[in-house]
Amino acid sequence: MKKLIVFIIAFTCLFQSAFALSFNDLDQAKWAEDYILELAEKGIVNGYHDGSYKPLDSVSYYAAVLVLYRTLDAQGLVDVDDVNIYVNRYRSTLIEYEVPNWPDLAKAIAYSIEKGIIKPADIANFTDGDKHRAIPRQKMALYMGRAWNLFLREVVENPMKLPFKDVAEIEPTALDYIAMLYQHKIINGDNEGNFKPKAPLNRAALAKLLITGIDELTATKNVVNREIEAYVYVKLDETQKIVFYEANSQTDSRIERIDDTIEIVIDGKKASYEDLELQQQVVLSYANDKLIGIRVGKVYDNVEGDLVAGQITDKTSYKGKNYLYINSATSGNILFYELADDVVLLSGDQKINFGLLNIGDQVELTVDADLVKLIRR
Repeated sequence: MKKLIVFIIAFTCLFQSAFALSFNDLDQAKWAEDYILELAEKGIVNGYHDGSYKPLDSVSYYAAVLVLYRTLDAQGLVDVDDVNIYVNRYRSTLIEYEVPNWPDLAKAIAYSIEKGIIKPADIANFTDGDKHRAIPRQKMALYMGRAWNLFLREVVENPMKLPFKDVAEIEPTALDYIAMLYQHKIINGDNEGNFKPKAPLNRAALAKLLITGIDELTATKNVVNREIEAYVYVKLDETQKIVFYEANSQTDSRIERIDDTIEIVIDGKKASYEDLELQQQVVLSYANDKLIGIRVGKVYDNVEGDLVAGQITDKTSYKGKNYLYINSATSGNILFYELADDVVLLSGDQKINFGLLNIGDQVELTVDADLVKLIRR
């Protein structure tokens, strides 16, 4: 049976409205306002055409799967080329269950089936006739737990006793993942100590859940950073794809689409797809399986300044700036430094980001005009 058009229209309004960053009804869930606005800024959800967000409305199964997919994609954790293959692979399933033609939904469903987040048979429960069913809190936790554990890579076996008064009401299949998310402080109970596993998830709670989950997902321990030495073998200008062969290999190759999300640096300066040349030696930087950078030549320009060696005792970020506390190896004093916007961070010869610096790391700073220009770990 065909699903009612009204649901398609409503969902399109929900995610494609021009009122993405300005909602007129957030006073209904004031506690969630910051989470909602941040989620909208990331382009994961938008509002309705009347300027509302409807924070107390329940979230459907389809919407839940879609925003989980969009959240992973927004963090650079989804390979679009692979997803297109999954869509073709599960085309018959999409047709069988009459999956709505919402933007990105076919990709979200196919990706979720391929990665074991949902099972094809689950889709039958997403609707009740022509009505889209609201997802219960425990089902959202189950799907989110499976999705996040693609990158957390933890053994899920409920290692802790959940403190919820209604823990006995939680389905066994969801229990382990709820424990995992609780342990990572992604989910919690209500003021009375209940989880309410069968209660529908509303849009305000969804925003908090996803923003909290993003913070944990992008934490240092959840992202595998690696670099691969390679060279440019073929450039496919029509699609802006490049075939790279790994150094010292005639068989290990990888094809990557080069878009604006990939940082290209040649001799310390930002560059573009057009600047890459055939047979050029490059270093490919990956976060999990997502290409995030291509480097040619030196990592940074020579930096002049005073050298400070010591151990990181604390780190913080505030209003877009990063700061370090260093226990000086020379004086033993705790020193406080602001990092320059263009600071270069190196672990050995590998360029890293601020999130990979840990308390206790021994580092050497190059400081110029009271700003840290270079950090070597």
